[in-house]
Amino acid sequence: MRVLRTILRLVPLVFLAAFFFYPLAAILRVSLWPDGLLDLSGFVTLATAESFWRLMGFTLMQATASTALTLLAALPAAYVFTRYTFPFKRLMMSVATLPFVLPTVVVALAFDALLDTSGLPAIFLAHVFYNFAVVLRMVSGFWANQSPRVEESARVLGAHGWRLWWEVRLPLLRPALIASAALVFYLHVYQLWRDSAAGRLALRHA
Repeated sequence: MRVLRTILRLVPLVFLAAFFFYPLAAILRVSLWPDGLLDLSGFVTLATAESFWRLMGFTLMQATASTALTLLAALPAAYVFTRYTFPFKRLMMSVATLPFVLPTVVVALAFDALLDTSGLPAIFLAHVFYNFAVVLRMVSGFWANQSPRVEESARVLGAHGWRLWWEVRLPLLRPALIASAALVFYLHVYQLWRDSAAGRLALRHA
């Protein structure tokens, strides 16, 4: 039995070593030691390239804007799913999650065709549509576990409307908002760079 446990524990380690650490080490070896000697000239070339910093600035700008738009779109939906009970609630939550499993290239092309537009509007809409479910599930799940007595006490003390949101709800949701914003920001950056790389590769082999 002890031998079997040891083997079962070694299986994921062997898998990681074969399919993650070995390819990563091979990439680093080819990139940093092309002729058997340490060569960092590629980093210098990249850091001094104007196109790299222009692309980096555009990526950070669109990721920040897309993250803000995603939070603005998903927060009201999280409020509705948390505070109200209505028919097919679980089904609608599942449907809202479906866009996350779609390829981002397909989503971007669909918005580009439907709206007859291109560039930043299509990128923003595609990213909000794609990552809406991430914020919705994280914020609504966190919100559902919070005690409603906090807001009830705030209302008794005179907090209503925007004051209730600004002084009670948003501070209460700060951990979920920060976590979901960080994850969505990463996804926006990753999706843009991945799709850009895939587009350049397709053009190169066209």
